[in-house]
Amino acid sequence: MIAVVIGFELMFAAADAGLVPEAFGRWPVYLRLAFFDVLFEHARAGQGIFPETVWSLLTQAFLHGGWIHLAVNGAAFLGLGKALEQAVGIGRFLVIFCVSAVAGALA
Repeated sequence: MIAVVIGFELMFAAADAGLVPEAFGRWPVYLRLAFFDVLFEHARAGQGIFPETVWSLLTQAFLHGGWIHLAVNGAAFLGLGKALEQAVGIGRFLVIFCVSAVAGALA
């Protein structure tokens, strides 16, 4: 999971350096994968919810605001996550992660 997060940051850095298309930059990706409450405006207006909005409740957990944000969260994730995974097993750990990601987005 940490490798996925690092992969996103590397992709954003590559986009900033012009090595990959701007579509792979931070803000274009955030608009597709990060949860923004404004996306639910369509539902409130009776226009339905875009599928990417639903997925963004989970995918937002893999996005960070830069390398420092990633380092701090990654250290906590590795320390606490490893202990939790050993205590409850990989299956329950993944369920806890997904439920926490969705709950965090909704909060």
